[in-house]
Amino acid sequence: MKTIKLNLAALAAVSIASSNATAAYPTGLTIARVRVHQGAAYFGTTAQPGNTCSLWGEYFKFDSTTSDGKNYLATLLTAKAAGKLASVWYVNSTAPGTNQSNGCNESSVSILTGKALD
Repeated sequence: MKTIKLNLAALAAVSIASSNATAAYPTGLTIARVRVHQGAAYFGTTAQPGNTCSLWGEYFKFDSTTSDGKNYLATLLTAKAAGKLASVWYVNSTAPGTNQSNGCNESSVSILTGKALD
């Protein structure tokens, strides 16, 4: 019985921690800026989504060397070129509400976990 209680407590802790890690996904975003640097791609939107920080107007990053990353980059560039709106899923920034002057840096930008064109 004690093991069951410990397992349930651990499961509850993991559920709470994981629910705080991923932000709700914003929709209808206009891609404003895309930058690729040393194997990572960064991008910003015209409106800053919640729980992100701003690194020179970039709110999200992802590994652009993986298959998923290459697909993300192709989709973002297509959306920007065609003026299409996008939806994104991401892990919250570790420095939400900051910018490059007061705490946002390449390691605290929100990590993209999914995207879609609206």
